[in-house]
Amino acid sequence: MAETPSATGTTDAPGNRVPQCQRLLCMGGPLLEVRAEVPKAFLEEYKLRPNAVLQVEGHMQSMLTEISRLTSEAGLVLEYAATGGATNTALAVQALLQQDLGPMSSEAIRRQTPIVSILGGVGRDQLGYKLQDYLKETGIQPLFSEIVSESTGWTAFLCASRRERTADRPALSSQPSEEKVDGSGKLAVVYRAIQAGAANQYKLDHLRFKIWEQVEAAGVVYAEATFLTVSFESVKILAEHCAKMGNTFCLNLSAPYVCRYFGDRILTVMPYTDFVFGSETASCHCFDPCFCMGNLEEEEEEEEEGGVSCTRLRCLTRSSSSSRPLTSSFRVWVLRRSILIQA
Repeated sequence: MAETPSATGTTDAPGNRVPQCQRLLCMGGPLLEVRAEVPKAFLEEYKLRPNAVLQVEGHMQSMLTEISRLTSEAGLVLEYAATGGATNTALAVQALLQQDLGPMSSEAIRRQTPIVSILGGVGRDQLGYKLQDYLKETGIQPLFSEIVSESTGWTAFLCASRRERTADRPALSSQPSEEKVDGSGKLAVVYRAIQAGAANQYKLDHLRFKIWEQVEAAGVVYAEATFLTVSFESVKILAEHCAKMGNTFCLNLSAPYVCRYFGDRILTVMPYTDFVFGSETASCHCFDPCFCMGNLEEEEEEEEEGGVSCTRLRCLTRSSSSSRPLTSSFRVWVLRRSILIQA
């Protein structure tokens, strides 16, 4: 029997190993993450606060250049990584695939037929090239629209230089992910800054005329809701395409503010969505609050919407501080057609 276009077999070019699974296309705002140690004077100059994210604008545009200069003068090397909601999902899936394949050289990974792709906007600059190279080295195919008028989006992940840290650091109430363990085993306070740049733009023509072949090859499409504010038409086109072709469309609600101010866009693509991921708080901003607080029951329901029959599932997370009691030792609730997972 012929293989479906969205399925990837276990054989490829000679010597290549390919896991058997559907191809994944992620949609979102790709960012280049820059990790560095900087003097405390730099943190004070740019008014960076611990456990907070600074939006870089105006006179702060030189921040990245300054970080690079200070790192070079200190004899250190900048570390680069890819980040962003959809990008992190792509990286996680690719890491799981690589686990199945076993150890491989960077060159072997690059030669593999890509199973995971990511779509978004980047600038035509060195940061954009670094971001694409990083993704290719992990085995992910970047499908980026180059925005000439904007620079590639980036985020800085900073901490004070080791020699300036003291044992009497301020007590933190941050999330564990906002702290970093240094070489001495002590926790270092992390400061973050972000410049979205080209990540806030995407050309619809890029989707229609340059990468549609990759769209048709994908059996699963994953979009972050923030991308609905960047290119709503692109998300809607892919959601409708998945419904028409019987493919899987997933949507991550991203953040409560997206649901609060762009809930109408989310609800527009909801009839075509198979899986919705997000926090309990974000879901209640977007959907009927009565749904979130209603009776707990297991229910699978087939819906006929837009001529497409589908079973939809909502996967919701909540913090461990939630006052609502748990009903199972696995800390998982089925809330009508939603799965509520205690973090």
